[in-house]
Amino acid sequence: MEGLCINPDQHFQTLDDLLTRYTEPHREYHNLAHINTLLELLSPIPEQPVFDLELAVWFHDALYDTTQQNNEEQ
Repeated sequence: MEGLCINPDQHFQTLDDLLTRYTEPHREYHNLAHINTLLELLSPIPEQPVFDLELAVWFHDALYDTTQQNNEEQ
């Protein structure tokens, strides 16, 4: 979060928001187990810090509305 210049007071608020999103009852696949699997699969790419990859994993499915077709764009 510091790398994103997010106010330290908001670190836990952002994490709380992500955890809430990934535990929504309508999520069958894009849930915390999915995030955990992806984090376990991360292997550092020399040109890209792991930090960037971890953020991509955490935020890639944060918005997931089963009634919409534009989740990836959102």
